[in-house]
Amino acid sequence: MLRLEALSDQPAEAIELAAAHAPYLELLNRTGLDLTRPDTVFQSAIETCAQVGAGDGDAMSDLRQAKKAAHLAIAATDLSGQTSLSETTDNITRFADASVDAALQVALKDRDLVQDGLFVTALGKMGACELNYSSDIDVAAFFDPDRFKGGAYETADAAARVIRNMTTILQDRTREGYVFRTDLRLRPDPSSTPVAVSTRRAELYYDSVG
Repeated sequence: MLRLEALSDQPAEAIELAAAHAPYLELLNRTGLDLTRPDTVFQSAIETCAQVGAGDGDAMSDLRQAKKAAHLAIAATDLSGQTSLSETTDNITRFADASVDAALQVALKDRDLVQDGLFVTALGKMGACELNYSSDIDVAAFFDPDRFKGGAYETADAAARVIRNMTTILQDRTREGYVFRTDLRLRPDPSSTPVAVSTRRAELYYDSVG
């Protein structure tokens, strides 16, 4: 595994040294988080995502704060030589996965819907666990029309509304920033399909084009 020379073997010191030349790290470091145990900070960020998905807290704010904590902790272990390049990108991807799941759960709850039959697949760098700090995320959303129930809305419309809401939670910029820019254009035939594609349509598309 590739390991670059550490700035310091102390996570907090490594961040201080790097922050002098990296505005993003300098911004994250203003949070004042204790980096004695960056792994604990990272795990707390993952747990925040789970809490948001369960309906606790303010999704827009809490996920953005969790992202800052996760990125700071990941950078601390990276720059202090505690993690390899592949471990670093894997951790960034782990947080992305947790935040997408949280945003999806919140979007479903907002419309009193359940997830059965609606799912999101990671593609691109996220799918390969190769995200970096500035990556957007490429995802495709699908629903099984025999399982997903749209409640007050027609099934396809309900699925599209949920995914648009999920995307808003993740990428709308607030005074606290954003979680991840989210690209849905790798779904089947994006110029003519809604943001959530039925599994039947996707199967036909992949059979003929994939």
